[in-house]
Amino acid sequence: DAWIWGALAALLALGVARAFQLAWVCDDAFISLRYAENLVAGHGLVYNPGERVEGYTNLLWTLWLAGLLRVGVDPIRAAEGSGIAAWAGLALWLARASWLRSRAPGRAFLPLAAALVLLCADFQVWATGGLETSLFCLLVAAGLLATRDAGESRARPWLAGGLLALAVLTRPDGLLFAAAGMASWWMPPDGLTARERRRAALATGLPVALVLAAVVAERTPVEPKPLF
Repeated sequence: DAWIWGALAALLALGVARAFQLAWVCDDAFISLRYAENLVAGHGLVYNPGERVEGYTNLLWTLWLAGLLRVGVDPIRAAEGSGIAAWAGLALWLARASWLRSRAPGRAFLPLAAALVLLCADFQVWATGGLETSLFCLLVAAGLLATRDAGESRARPWLAGGLLALAVLTRPDGLLFAAAGMASWWMPPDGLTARERRRAALATGLPVALVLAAVVAERTPVEPKPLF
């Protein structure tokens, strides 16, 4: 497998270089950057100071950018570099999944999905853009793959749930993939009993439910109470 990992490393280096060459930031990315900058400046998660309007749909990405801005990273470089890092992480996670499956008898290590992600022009372009696209792809793919490679590990459903919960925080449509992750425990082959499937599905769904509860609670306005 050493020569395959070597070839994949070469593809990764070429792909990352190409992604940096194509790096760009779309108009919508500046919405997240504006919120991140105001948060770092102490105005809160707002577009304009004093106006609490939620104009973003990528909370986790916006908070991540705010963290980078807080330590002095240039906003554009923060958006571009984070996207490329997440895209490279997606390719490596897919390669890892292929390698784990190759350990079964009669299976060869062929990281085709990882290679396609690195070679596909659309992936190279959208590795940046300044938006959460690459991060969302990484979290969704990692979360769904965790449900398929569980084996006997009781921790893996929780890992899947945590990753899918982060995907929900990254984009609202992550809920669709979280539902798919829970349903995937009923897909063969994994040799689980009906009770184990239910337990794994609940473990996957609980982190997502907790995230949703926290988000709803944060968004629920508090009605002022009369003093008398």
